[in-house]
Amino acid sequence: GSDPGGVDKRKTKAVIGIVEVVELQVGLIVDKVTEVTKIDEAAIEAPSPLLASIDTAYLRGIGKLEEGRMVILLDLTKVFSLEEQQVLAAEVA
Repeated sequence: GSDPGGVDKRKTKAVIGIVEVVELQVGLIVDKVTEVTKIDEAAIEAPSPLLASIDTAYLRGIGKLEEGRMVILLDLTKVFSLEEQQVLAAEVA
């Protein structure tokens, strides 16, 4: 059952989100996925300066969805370091 760190692997589920970075599909371990949707470019706005509690350097924008819902979109080229992006780009080549 348990590993030395005290995490019971039988009760832990890994959720992997697939994203595209540097023209390569990459799996990211995430806490939870509640929905997968496509967002039209026209529905994406620049991050609002009102998001003072969030470092907007890592945001691509705010996606506006149906029913007035909004989602924060990460800019994965900024989330991954330059070295990580180069490793990913080498995988594509």
